[in-house]
Amino acid sequence: MKKIKLLSPIIYYIAYFVINSFIAFAVTFINTNPNLSSYNSASNMFFSIIGNLGILALLFVLTCLIFKKTRARCNTLLILTIIFGIWCMFLDVFESINSARSKELYVEILAQRLAPEQSTKTYEELFSPTDYFDQSCYHITDNEVFVDCGAYNGDTIKEFLNTVKDFDSIYAFEMEENNYKQLTAYVHTLEEKKR
Repeated sequence: MKKIKLLSPIIYYIAYFVINSFIAFAVTFINTNPNLSSYNSASNMFFSIIGNLGILALLFVLTCLIFKKTRARCNTLLILTIIFGIWCMFLDVFESINSARSKELYVEILAQRLAPEQSTKTYEELFSPTDYFDQSCYHITDNEVFVDCGAYNGDTIKEFLNTVKDFDSIYAFEMEENNYKQLTAYVHTLEEKKR
């Protein structure tokens, strides 16, 4: 039986820098909303990339100093790549959000899910009865198309109708049979012009 060999460690090391450099580049240059990006000048972009590469190099050196075995180094670098990628995705999403309230909700909900002891607010403090249609986060126009996946009994449709004056159309989907019957009954109570 042939023994399976681990790929050369140099391949892992190169992959670590290439993948993480690409992630850093993508978050810095290909931001989903460049108007809101903190990387809006060439010098900021350059120093951000240099800073990210510096952090990656520091982590690489620390990994090599701490772990003597090649397998442990490679596994650690893989884990660091995953963590760095997740962190960059978090920052990219955060940068693309344009309202302070939405940013606060994003951070607090992530904190409650990942590290509840770090969360500064309770769910009750974050909850808003108008969360689905909070006009401070985005503007609802008179030609909206509303899609409700998992429409339950029509409760969110009712909230939508109370929020908007006029709309283009509503598409509601509900898989559970009893909820679908309640949804259908609710829709039939609406005025003809809203149906």
